[in-house]
Amino acid sequence: MFKHFYGDNITEDMAMKFRNAAVALNVQISPAQVQGYLLLRKEDPQASIDDIATITYCK
Repeated sequence: MFKHFYGDNITEDMAMKFRNAAVALNVQISPAQVQGYLLLRKEDPQASIDDIATITYCK
C-alpha cells in the first residue's frame, strides 16, 4: 500500500523500511489504519517511516 500511495516518490528501500518498521511494532494493523495514517502524511513519505509508531492512533 505504501508503494501504491506514494508511487514514484519513493524508493524500494523506503518501502521495505516502512514494511519492516510496521512489522516490528508487533501489533495488528488494519488496511484502514494504514490508509488513514498515509493520508495524514501524504506529502512526506519519510515521515510515514519515521513516525510509524503512531499508526496505532489511527482508528
